[in-house]
Amino acid sequence: MREILFRGKRTDNRQWIYGDLYHRSICGVVSPTIHNLEYTGGSVDPATIGQFTGMVDKNGKKIFEGDIIESCSLSGDIARHRIGFDESMGCYIATLLIGQQAGYFFQLKQDWISKCDKVVAGNVYDSPELLKGGEK
Repeated sequence: MREILFRGKRTDNRQWIYGDLYHRSICGVVSPTIHNLEYTGGSVDPATIGQFTGMVDKNGKKIFEGDIIESCSLSGDIARHRIGFDESMGCYIATLLIGQQAGYFFQLKQDWISKCDKVVAGNVYDSPELLKGGEK
């Protein structure tokens, strides 16, 4: 069975929280909340919510929507991809961020991650400089 897991940044202290996602209504305003054993109250920033893809990087780190994964290309350059979900394709995708083919995307697959020795370099919320091709 695949693991269903979400993450999002808490609105009170901007720390990541992992768990189940649900929406609650307070005074008519719907607020996304992530519940786990340690954190059972408050809200998360909806813009930061991402689902676990079911895949891990070469070090076993879970890959979520919004993560940026990278590896060295055959030419020695950094190959960096943003992870997202494509509604029309119904799958997770990796979009190339740097180089001549920037913007090119394809279906994310565990065998490709493993074969290319991809690692999670950061995410679009904590490391936005990686989106521009900047170094860590």
